[in-house]
Amino acid sequence: MKTPEEIKNGLEHCRACKPCLDQCPYGDLRDTKYSCETELLADAIAYIQ
Repeated sequence: MKTPEEIKNGLEHCRACKPCLDQCPYGDLRDTKYSCETELLADAIAYIQ
């Protein structure tokens, strides 16, 4: 799980529709088994809980 600040930055990054590799904390997951959106949402839900 990313830090709370990285989760916040990731959510703001996606909300602004910026390119994933442009300073997004989840951009390194773009070409992996799980998409960056999947990891970001999982981290956000875990943090909220």
